[in-house]
Amino acid sequence: MNNSIYVEFSEFFYNLMYKSRYFYDEKLVGMMAEVIENNVLSIDASEDRVLYRARLNNESEMRRREIEKYPANEMGAPPIYYSSNGRANPRGITYLYAAEDIDTAIAEVRPYKRAEITVAKLVYNEPVRLFDVVLKKHEKSPKSDSVKWIMNHYMSNPIDPNNSDLEYIASQFICEIVKNLKLDGIRFPSSLRNGGINVLLFDPSMMTIQEETNLYTVTKIDIKVMEG
Repeated sequence: MNNSIYVEFSEFFYNLMYKSRYFYDEKLVGMMAEVIENNVLSIDASEDRVLYRARLNNESEMRRREIEKYPANEMGAPPIYYSSNGRANPRGITYLYAAEDIDTAIAEVRPYKRAEITVAKLVYNEPVRLFDVVLKKHEKSPKSDSVKWIMNHYMSNPIDPNNSDLEYIASQFICEIVKNLKLDGIRFPSSLRNGGINVLLFDPSMMTIQEETNLYTVTKIDIKVMEG
């Protein structure tokens, strides 16, 4: 990748985090807007596309309520007063996060071994237009000199949960540009499961949660490490 472009964007997002939240480089925002408009994925409601949303079961709540899994009406986006800081949303703004497969949906709730997880299926109930920041094969190398590569990096890079209020600022800013361009959401790679894909919708009502939910138990957590 052209180092000068990467440095410009790195400084830009650093300044958003640590110097100024509300004044920004119009040139770089324009570059990102152009990438967004050139990577729009349109999905028709009639297409056979199912998304999945998971929720970690609270054992004491399950016993108290005498249920083994959450019902469909408790599997949507949280109310604004429960909305915490996320990759796309600042605290107090609620979006709908989902995944394109069950394993990714479960990975996104950071489960532990023997954890019980409720999983719901979701379907689109109207056409949507998403910014698809998932890289194609020829875009995956940093040598591609791609602003899209940089945006993909900030949308999918693993973050320190203890510092999420700062580390999510860059991706939240990207999402605000997408929203300002009147798109409905973003399709982006999972930071918690290699090859997994997430979908974010700004308006949760654009999806319908199917009535039947399913219960899963985590039997294995696969962790790989390297020294240094």
